[in-house]
Amino acid sequence: MSNSKSLLTAVASIAASAVVVRSITNEFVPQEILDFFHSGLHNLSRKFSTRFTVVIEEFQGMSRNQVFDAAEAYLTTKATLSAQRVKASKSENDKNLSFGVDRDEEVNDEFEGVQIRWKYICKQAESIRNKHHDMNSSLRSEIRYYELCFPKKHKEKIFSSYFPYVLERAKAIKEENEAVKLHTVDYRDYWKVPGIKLGHPMTFKTLAIDAKLKREIVNDLDKFVKGKEFYKRTGKAWKRGYLLYGPPGTGKSSLIASMSFYLNYDIYDLDLTTVHDNNELKNLILAMSNRSMLVIEDIDCTIKLQNREEDAEAVKNGDNKVTLSGLLNVIDGLWSCCGEERIFIFTTNHKEKLDPALLRPGRMDMHIHLSYCSFSAFEQLAFNYLGISQHKLFDQIEGLLREVQVTPAEIAGELIKISDVREGLQDIVKFLHNKKMLEEQTVMSNSKSLLTAVASIAASAVVVRSITNEFVPQEILDFFHSGLHNLSRKFSTRFTVVIEEFQGMSRNQVFDAAEAYLTTKATLSAQRVKASKSENDKNLSFGVDRDEEVNDEFEGVQIRWKYICKQAESIRNKHHDMNSSLRSEIRYYELCFPKKHKEKIFSSYFPYVLERAKAIKEENEAVKLHTVDYRDYWKVPGIKLGHPMTFKTLAIDAKLKREIVNDLDKFVKGKEFYKRTGKAWKRGYLLYGPPGTGKSSLIASMSFYLNYDIYDLDLTTVHDNNELKNLILAMSNRSMLVIEDIDCTIKLQNREEDAEAVKNGDNKVTLSGLLNVIDGLWSCCGEERIFIFTTNHKEKLDPALLRPGRMDMHIHLSYCSFSAFEQLAFNYLGISQHKLFDQIEGLLREVQVTPAEIAGELIKISDVREGLQDIVKFLHNKKMLEEQTV
Repeated sequence: MSNSKSLLTAVASIAASAVVVRSITNEFVPQEILDFFHSGLHNLSRKFSTRFTVVIEEFQGMSRNQVFDAAEAYLTTKATLSAQRVKASKSENDKNLSFGVDRDEEVNDEFEGVQIRWKYICKQAESIRNKHHDMNSSLRSEIRYYELCFPKKHKEKIFSSYFPYVLERAKAIKEENEAVKLHTVDYRDYWKVPGIKLGHPMTFKTLAIDAKLKREIVNDLDKFVKGKEFYKRTGKAWKRGYLLYGPPGTGKSSLIASMSFYLNYDIYDLDLTTVHDNNELKNLILAMSNRSMLVIEDIDCTIKLQNREEDAEAVKNGDNKVTLSGLLNVIDGLWSCCGEERIFIFTTNHKEKLDPALLRPGRMDMHIHLSYCSFSAFEQLAFNYLGISQHKLFDQIEGLLREVQVTPAEIAGELIKISDVREGLQDIVKFLHNKKMLEEQTVMSNSKSLLTAVASIAASAVVVRSITNEFVPQEILDFFHSGLHNLSRKFSTRFTVVIEEFQGMSRNQVFDAAEAYLTTKATLSAQRVKASKSENDKNLSFGVDRDEEVNDEFEGVQIRWKYICKQAESIRNKHHDMNSSLRSEIRYYELCFPKKHKEKIFSSYFPYVLERAKAIKEENEAVKLHTVDYRDYWKVPGIKLGHPMTFKTLAIDAKLKREIVNDLDKFVKGKEFYKRTGKAWKRGYLLYGPPGTGKSSLIASMSFYLNYDIYDLDLTTVHDNNELKNLILAMSNRSMLVIEDIDCTIKLQNREEDAEAVKNGDNKVTLSGLLNVIDGLWSCCGEERIFIFTTNHKEKLDPALLRPGRMDMHIHLSYCSFSAFEQLAFNYLGISQHKLFDQIEGLLREVQVTPAEIAGELIKISDVREGLQDIVKFLHNKKMLEEQTV
């Protein structure tokens, strides 16, 4: 006790003396002398050092540092060999685990006898400006860099031989793992690295556009790729612009994917509504890699690109957004030369709305009109879907296609229904005839055109830290910290793997596997566990509590797991009613084991954990219902869906039920079909009809039938298009996204109004943004997914939302049919026949009554004999009321 008091007294005395000394020093000693003193200490520490350090920052000015990217790739092969902590990750579409260097970790390497030490450093830096959306000035982004340290005497060898070796190895590693990546912008206004593997199956071989146009595009791309000397000779930047225009559903997204796979170029998908100003746009273009494509979809809708005479007025009024001049400068001005072999692709449904300055050669070099379905496009679709290249009805279909405006997406929507080729093409003929008649009626009646559719970090410093920062040079502090770290590493026999919850924008499957696996281990060794049970669960379940350790053993190796949860400042204030003190959680597992068993852990234990987790999940198979939490992530693990409805008990028209079940069966078995036809493995269902007709029950039935989790999304809680994109990407495969009352949750204006909404500061989800994530390139970053929208008023929805490829099957849940009544009678009364059934069938043809209303009456019945008479009376009363209303 007395020793503690003495120590505290001594510390207080030193602190007080230091404050006095600092005060006197700052008051009487000139700054020049203080600087000289600090410089002397710094030089003294350098004088005795035999080491040399190279700093490799993530960015070189405004562009990505290629040496940083090379180091990142190269060290994936070295991380597990010498680092104490590595990051393990795996996305659903990856075959193998990948390992990377964790922050502030060191990796040892050897090159021709020289010992080399790499260190990956991440530092928090204050945001350099306020965000344009609801983020405050305390937002902090991360500065990342590598330090390469080696003996001074080997500088020549490192610079002349080791660096070229690292660059060459990194190039080879990237080529081995070659895959087209899809990039978007994160909250720091940087491209998310490494991006998402593009899963779109479309290629030029299966692309259904006019055959002549396809050849022209391929020839143009070939000429561009081989044109380095041509562009150099003519003094032009090695870039090319493509404008894809035409009606919705004509294949713009599919063409982009085909071009990307043909050239093996990454895609940088840019939503201009998320870009703050011209400077930010410039930084994003510069940060793109060479041999890549920039895609801006619906260029006429994402923002209002005013003509250049209006640019100055916009800036004068404080509307410091991206301007037309700013966009033109980065794609065709001096800044466009700060990279090479790049392609710019803009898409629009309305070319006539674009400023002519955007369309000229040098900006949009090739204008590609993707129009309605030609016969050559139909032939490709018929081959993709039906495997046929000729049929007796082809001549008739060719003639009809000349007279009817129908998109390839609509034809694909019809072809996918066909099970019998002989009869199926007759349905195509009928479909085209009906389209022709509808168009003629539309012209006759002069009907109106369809409208086509957008954190407070505060920290207090202790006195000792303040004094240290004031008087001790940063280099000495770093040297001291590094020494302690190296000392602990030198005597450590342990190795740590860090398993984070997210891998970029997607959930880390290793994290989910660890979570499932540890439910069987938690109660055996942890000091604290979480116990839970819902009303629908039969048994208690136990999980690892935060910051708890769990011991495991594998083939004689002692392994320790630790579950860590850290509070991180919210990266922005929420747009709904949450204040700036809101904090979100960073979760990860640490897996620690003896170094000498690394090979066994990586080659045997990890696969064992993944396999056991899969088995555990299958044993506890239950449909889960997910919603969005305050952090804009899906709540995990979700709520067990307790809805009792199945197709066996679903009360809808029997014929319609069979059609839905058959469609779901065809979808689930269609992996090779979707791959062959170049379509993303997804399907959209629009459920429409009056309230009470069974839309929610049908969703539950579909979910239980397929055993797919449901992700229930309320669009009013989604801040913007980027947030929507991240939520769709975070969904698991084999799942359903449900947006109920799509016409009511937010105002999905038509796409001409999107730019106006953004201009007015209403930076919400737009129709273009929604369409792009359910049917654009981003919809391919997952597979076996179903999108379900519900509405009571189909006529209020923008036609762009309804076309095949978005909502593939429109399911009209109307008033109660007799077959639906029969199902309800069996569900509620256990009867399949009754003398009053004929009378009830007749009344149901004359009365508009919903299944919910019938169910409401059936539930009242206690005596079947008298009860059905009450149903007859109820229907008679409904009929009389309707007649009086008329």
